[in-house]
Amino acid sequence: MTQPRRPGQSLRPRASSPKLWPHLACGPSKTARQRRTVVERLVNNAIHVIDKLVNRDDSRWRSRDLHGIVLEADQRRSSMHHARATQRTEAKATQGRRRLDPDARRDQILHAAIALLTKRGLSFNTRELAAGLGISHPLLFRYFQSKEDIVDAVFETVYLNRFSPQMRQAIEERTPDVVRKWTEFYRVYAPKIFDETWVRIYISSALQQETISRRYFKLVVIPLITRMAEDTELYCLGAVQPPSSPVRAKSLELAWMTHSSLFYSGLRRWVYDLEVPDDIVGIMAMRVKSHFAGAKAVLRDHDMRRSRSGRRRVAK
Repeated sequence: MTQPRRPGQSLRPRASSPKLWPHLACGPSKTARQRRTVVERLVNNAIHVIDKLVNRDDSRWRSRDLHGIVLEADQRRSSMHHARATQRTEAKATQGRRRLDPDARRDQILHAAIALLTKRGLSFNTRELAAGLGISHPLLFRYFQSKEDIVDAVFETVYLNRFSPQMRQAIEERTPDVVRKWTEFYRVYAPKIFDETWVRIYISSALQQETISRRYFKLVVIPLITRMAEDTELYCLGAVQPPSSPVRAKSLELAWMTHSSLFYSGLRRWVYDLEVPDDIVGIMAMRVKSHFAGAKAVLRDHDMRRSRSGRRRVAK
């Protein structure tokens, strides 16, 4: 029969106890809290041992000693403590984070993705994006199913939404005053794309053969260049030329030169870090006037040479 503990008697186990309870080292050097923790562990282990004894499988019980059961219980408890510590760490990481409604959270993720693409290009990964926002990776995928969905949302926000239906209608308009028409168009269009985010993401997409630059070319740039070439022919020659004519090839090239100068201004500022005037609207107005004045000389000279060649063939 176990003797009751006398007042002041140490809780140090007997000499044989460390073989059974190797993790218990309770003595005068321990603080009261440490001793209480040791006792609580001892009680929990005892409860686990009793549960094993009551619900034991005799064949398994004979192959295992009490020491193994205690070690198993201690390992399980350590795992549980580790899980709780992980939960506390995650709670601290999310402490102070405001709960947002779904639309606000999606906008937050989208704008963070735009900022990350501006700095890193399309080589970013979704874990990096989630970590920068201080949210979990699974939460990110509640709003975007994949990285491709994020890129599509960036394309729509940065590129398609800046090219409004009114701008598309403006370039489709047929008017004899084409200089005024295109000056007014670039007054609205130029500030929207003369932007670091627009330029850097566009270049990154083009270099990595991603879909942003190709889709923008197909949906915006090609129709724009084609209409500018037709207006150039109408202004210089009085009529729109057939798409397969030599004149169309020249007018397209002239339109590319004028339109590309806007993009190159952004390239000079945000890639080459060179000085570019802030008045991009005034610069594009100057380039539009130069385009139509120069095109008149080029296309009329081509038309005159073609007329002389035709007259010589008739004379022969």
